[in-house]
Amino acid sequence: AARTATVTCNATMASSTSSSGGPRGHYDDEPGGQVVGAVSASTAVTWWLARVGVGIGTAAVAASLLGLSAGRTATVAVVGLVASVATVGPSDATTTVVDRGLLAVDKHLKADAPPAFGQLAVVMYFDKSGATTSDGGGAPSLAAIREVLRAACAKYARLRAERRPPGRMIDEGFVVGDSFDADARCAEESVSPDGLADRIEALANTDAAALWRVDVLRTTETTNDLPRQRDAVVCRLHHAVADGLRAVKLAGDVLRFEDGSRATVDALHKVGASVSAAAPRAATRSNNNNLMVVLFDRIVRTAGIALTWAADLGRAAVLADAMPDETRPVGHRAGAPLAPSPRRHVARRVATLDALRSLRAAQALPTSAGSSSARTPPKPTLNDVILTAFCGALDDKSVDAHDGPKSTTTRTFVAAALPEAVRDDARLYNRFVMPSLDLPRGALIGSRADRLDRVREAMARLKRSRVAHCVAGLSAVLERLRCVDAVLFQTQRRLFGKHSFVYSNVPGFERPVYLAGRRVADFAVFFPNLLTQTIFLTYDGHLVMSVSGTSGKCENGDAAPVVDPDALVDAVAREFQGWEQEVAAR
Repeated sequence: AARTATVTCNATMASSTSSSGGPRGHYDDEPGGQVVGAVSASTAVTWWLARVGVGIGTAAVAASLLGLSAGRTATVAVVGLVASVATVGPSDATTTVVDRGLLAVDKHLKADAPPAFGQLAVVMYFDKSGATTSDGGGAPSLAAIREVLRAACAKYARLRAERRPPGRMIDEGFVVGDSFDADARCAEESVSPDGLADRIEALANTDAAALWRVDVLRTTETTNDLPRQRDAVVCRLHHAVADGLRAVKLAGDVLRFEDGSRATVDALHKVGASVSAAAPRAATRSNNNNLMVVLFDRIVRTAGIALTWAADLGRAAVLADAMPDETRPVGHRAGAPLAPSPRRHVARRVATLDALRSLRAAQALPTSAGSSSARTPPKPTLNDVILTAFCGALDDKSVDAHDGPKSTTTRTFVAAALPEAVRDDARLYNRFVMPSLDLPRGALIGSRADRLDRVREAMARLKRSRVAHCVAGLSAVLERLRCVDAVLFQTQRRLFGKHSFVYSNVPGFERPVYLAGRRVADFAVFFPNLLTQTIFLTYDGHLVMSVSGTSGKCENGDAAPVVDPDALVDAVAREFQGWEQEVAAR
């Protein structure tokens, strides 16, 4: 029980793409100035067992006074315990356990976290030179942006909300007030072209002091350097408002295609259509089979699923204890997250979408063209191609100059948003998991094709595994006990210390989108995290890589390599170029 309570805090972590240093801070606003993080695993479990003991004892005394038998007394005690846990729900029923974890992480980990921890910064760039005003007129006016955002706030209640006063994780949530003013959340300032990048980084490292805020940055000079003739709109959004999938839904109410239609992401619609079509096909197969055969098949399948869930539940319960440190950490000291310094934010295009598709198609060709028995292996996904190039870049000397062992262990969390759980077009929330993945890199990788095969196999195992879901479920149960928050976040920090990256790949708009009539030239997404955060986003035929990391030294003299965000982005771009040249030379 102690081990389970200790390690299942990964659930909150698996739900929150962010975490930070050790739980040593405190909240003065909390009654009595309660110290957070001073509770050990054994203390928390003892506290919980004491509460359970009091509950069972009370039920036993009541049952004996009623003259119930021992068996019925035990039944009453168990039912009472289950009912007490099951009925103590969150204070804000509109939140998910992931939402509450992202809010509570501030209290438990912010003392050791980077500035603006828990806050996403979405940057939209606007060219100042173009054939038309819509294509090159710079950022929209502040009045036009405010008008668009007022409409979005009218639809989404969470955009009009404020945080509830901090408390235990299960008590976290939002309150919608009557005095909300969307216009007050938008501001405008002037910057020089040379100072634009620094100002964006400064905003991304500054807490917005609200759930969201928008800043319009207008460059004051024109230059002959076209890439520098840009304005920017920086949208800072607390991650607890929405995850990537739900944020794309929100973006559809703010952005438009050139014809004025709502901006949508084709890849997400294709996934939704394939899932919807699967159920009728399965029903048709069932109707064509003998009823007894179908019944036996379902019993066997159910038993197999139950055994798999049981095994994954066991893995989830011992995850933090059983997972060793990385043998080749990148950018941090083994067993510890990054230092809580301001993050360096870098974003650039690293490949074209056509190149990604060409690489995917090239890897799906038959392995022996002259053989009639040659089989075409399943196509890798675009994510497999991107992750393969990312792993290849980690072996670049500009990123990792240290010679590690041939068999290396470098891990990343893979942020994966789950499909819509609530059929409410006006609701924003977080629903994602963050399973752990060992990255295929090092001297044992023979070629890019070999690395892609390993990535594909690893991702297939990860998609079949239910460990992340089990961890999330265990966290939800422990959250309701209201006494193990500190233990959850202690384990969260420990697990982050055993990983080097948080990897996220978000499908974006395949066509140009417009904000208040002005074309968005490029996107970038930054998230100051405990680890080096990498976010890949496709937009208008290009793949953009955003990195939030640190260029500082490790806290001690260990030989852990330091990841420079610029070097990492450049290495990924070179890896894609080298891979394209290799395929073209075949």
